[in-house]
Amino acid sequence: MDAGYTNEIFGDLFHALFSRESETNVLAPTKYPSIEEVLEEVHGAGGIAVLAHPAFYDNFDEIEKYIDLGLDGIEVWHPSATEDDVHRLTEICKAHDLLMTGGSDFHGIYGAKTVTLGTCTTPQEWVDKLLGYKAKKKRAQRRAEKSCRPCRCPNARIKICTAYTTDRSFVGPFFLFLC
Repeated sequence: MDAGYTNEIFGDLFHALFSRESETNVLAPTKYPSIEEVLEEVHGAGGIAVLAHPAFYDNFDEIEKYIDLGLDGIEVWHPSATEDDVHRLTEICKAHDLLMTGGSDFHGIYGAKTVTLGTCTTPQEWVDKLLGYKAKKKRAQRRAEKSCRPCRCPNARIKICTAYTTDRSFVGPFFLFLC
């Protein structure tokens, strides 16, 4: 912008350079892990795998597959989610005993549109359930570590991982919650 090529962050120049549909994009081919690999890494790191903004990506039809693969929760409350989306996602979570999360998807000034921090939140009841779920997983991990200590089990350590996939059925992030 300072050089005068554009006067907006997400204008024509941005889309010409970074849109997959643009013939002039400068994107390099990227290989992302599969959903199975992402879930394995999240769980292997002691995290909770939560599907991020399915209403935005409109991948409701794939949620059953993710549940079968070990999904722990779904981001229900998101700025792109309509009341119908929230209801639908809530019903899916209740039917499969999944955690429900939410957030404003705040990226500062670097988003396609302005989002105010805290405009979309997770109800306290679900924050408490998320923390309780994490505590339960930690207790189970500690029990497993105690039983592994004499053998110096390499899987007893926690690692941090990146959790992002572009499996054709879903392009987008999974959340990774570590405490």
